[in-house]
Amino acid sequence: MAGVLGAAVLAAGAVAASAQEEGAAGEGGWPEWLEPSAEVGVDFSSRQLTRGLVDNADPILTGTAAVGVGPLSFEVAGIFDTTDWGETDGGYGDRKWKYQELDLTPALSWTFEDLLPTPLEVELAYCWQHHPSATDEEGEDANPDTQTINFALGLPDVPLSPSVSLEWDIDDEEGAVYAMLGVSHAFELLAAADEEEDPVLALELNAGLGMGNSKRNEYDAEWDHASLKDVQVGAALPWNVGPVCISPYVYCTEQVEHALREAAEDSDPDGHSFQWCAGVSVAASF
Repeated sequence: MAGVLGAAVLAAGAVAASAQEEGAAGEGGWPEWLEPSAEVGVDFSSRQLTRGLVDNADPILTGTAAVGVGPLSFEVAGIFDTTDWGETDGGYGDRKWKYQELDLTPALSWTFEDLLPTPLEVELAYCWQHHPSATDEEGEDANPDTQTINFALGLPDVPLSPSVSLEWDIDDEEGAVYAMLGVSHAFELLAAADEEEDPVLALELNAGLGMGNSKRNEYDAEWDHASLKDVQVGAALPWNVGPVCISPYVYCTEQVEHALREAAEDSDPDGHSFQWCAGVSVAASF
């Protein structure tokens, strides 16, 4: 399935590229569809949440670096613990100020202008999640690596910018699928001098509804049923200063099903199913 999907997106990308004028050039004389890009960033978060479950109840630090050429990109992301949570509660050993997850993600993304009356954004990515080796009390791997295929569609120019994303685990949690239906809206608070640039300051609101198949819920909550999974709402305040974007944010999440709420309560040291997280990200693009 992944091969067919990947081939379809690649073929569509080739058609879109061939439809552009050969002489079109972006900055630096590069053709627009081969424009190079790079971005580095750091994110400080009050806790680590995954699908509404607590992975780390203490603050974490995430560093990212990405390079791209036209529709192709490659990103490296490292998640670092800031406390000894991994030893006291996480079960994967003390990783204070050490990485506890390393993600390598090649991706293909494209914006199709003519398939629909409005632009359609498509992304297909592969992610390898590496964790330092750790064993539990029974001598088994407490934090195994895994691999996922990720697919996303978005309509950025439609009111509320609807989107759908899908994560399919093909390794440690083989067959587990998590999908998210999302909407978002940005309010311009301070416009840039150039209308073509992002606003200097904006308020971004978003909401999403997650769904898991039976394997996803079995891995997360030992509940072998497909269902709606979690509801998420969030807000961010991106401030653009030249090539740098500083964005404080907050979001919260709650599980839909009772069995999933119990799993969220078990993952939280305070025993709550309702979770929230706040942080700030800083990114520079080139």
